[in-house]
Amino acid sequence: SLSAQEFSLRFNPDAFCETVTHAEEEEADLAKQRKLIKEAAHFLLVTQIPNLVRDCLDHSLTPVDGSGLSEAMHGRGSNIRYLGKVASYIADIPQLSYLSVLCQTELVVRSAKHVWRGWIQGVETGATASAVAHWLNCLLSSVPDPSPPENSFNASQLHLVRKGVKSARRKTKAASRDAAAEKDQPWQSLTPRSLWEAISAEAESYYGYTLEADGIEAFVAKSSVQRISLLRRFVMSVGIQIQLRNYALDSTSKPPFGDEDILN
Repeated sequence: SLSAQEFSLRFNPDAFCETVTHAEEEEADLAKQRKLIKEAAHFLLVTQIPNLVRDCLDHSLTPVDGSGLSEAMHGRGSNIRYLGKVASYIADIPQLSYLSVLCQTELVVRSAKHVWRGWIQGVETGATASAVAHWLNCLLSSVPDPSPPENSFNASQLHLVRKGVKSARRKTKAASRDAAAEKDQPWQSLTPRSLWEAISAEAESYYGYTLEADGIEAFVAKSSVQRISLLRRFVMSVGIQIQLRNYALDSTSKPPFGDEDILN
């Protein structure tokens, strides 16, 4: 308790935040607040997470997807940021291999969502479909270096098209369009390697989990996670509506997504 006179169990979410300046009268209580948070974290790691794993082992708890896993953790007081700890805890338990796949799927998807939030803000409105298709190709396809969709165009060209200038598309010849794309559409510079490095760094810093793979190919092979599961979970997490069709995610010759596949 933070108080010696009464039971007061309250948590200060900014107790360890270096960018927050605490009031002088709170400095005396700051040490108590930090100690309380440490004890809560210790309780989650030592008691709650093992209890979660035990419930899964005796089948009193059987999450079947990422949403169910999230609800199970929240129901036991564990924040999703402890997902990496859960994944590490069950890594060597053969009976929970299905749960390990769920955890690793969620780790990649949620880390990708964090990267996505900042990345999508730099995309021009007229190029959204092409940019989203390129992101999905970099994230999930087997093509080593997928190129952005051919019919993507920058904001200045979009403005000309809207004004009815038919010559706008004629100016998008290979060399000039590539130069304009590099300048006006930085999203086109995204590559599978750069995206995976960003996802791995996010998983390490936010969830405390190391994705021991140098790309999606190695990750899928090692973790037994299916690409289609990653696709389904990711588009549901960030709110993308895509065409309902069979995507050739294992093809090494042609990127599976085009801007016509992005509906909303």
